[in-house]
Amino acid sequence: MVRVTVTLVVATLLCLAFPTTRGIGVVGAALLVYLHPLLFTSLFVLIGVPYLIRWYTRRKFHELPRPNSRRN
Repeated sequence: MVRVTVTLVVATLLCLAFPTTRGIGVVGAALLVYLHPLLFTSLFVLIGVPYLIRWYTRRKFHELPRPNSRRN
């Protein structure tokens, strides 16, 4: 069962890396959560929360978007 899990993790990460196969990667991630719910749900949370915090803190709410320099 360990070989199947490792193979599925590698295939899922490889599929998530490319935009054309991202849907298959999401299915692979769902299958991993189905096979080992506690392990992969906690891994996704432990990876996802710092990523979201980093993404949220890097946004610049105090700056307005720059206007287009070309005039019509």
